[in-house]
Amino acid sequence: MSQRNTHILTIDTSFHRIARAMSVRHAVSSKTVDAYTPSQWCLIGFLYETPEATVKDVAQHLRCSSSAATQIVDGLVEKRCVMRKPHSTDKRSTCVSLVPRMRKNIEKLHAQKITFLKDIFTPLSDKEIEQFAHSIQKIVTSLP
Repeated sequence: MSQRNTHILTIDTSFHRIARAMSVRHAVSSKTVDAYTPSQWCLIGFLYETPEATVKDVAQHLRCSSSAATQIVDGLVEKRCVMRKPHSTDKRSTCVSLVPRMRKNIEKLHAQKITFLKDIFTPLSDKEIEQFAHSIQKIVTSLP
């Protein structure tokens, strides 16, 4: 196995270990996490970043059909996490957005995540963090 492949396997293992540690340390109960499907979590994250989206926008983001997107939205509406409302400019369209309570919950989770990440990056110097941030951003910007 090449040195590059060995490093990539180390990175993969490290990402998984960090993700497991984050889920434990976030104080997010498995009941909270299990209350939503992965598709619902993806939609919640999308709506956090895009406060007003149509079902068509949701379908494009999730890379699924409009009917599948509607089912995901319906599930979150039933759980009172997402609400439908008239589009602000196109009265023929309906938008979906997070309810204020869910937005606050996501903000709280995000703050916990940032605190955790600051803690796990403690062993790195400011220069190493800068280099890591640059490297990871380079990977992200090259993604399709």
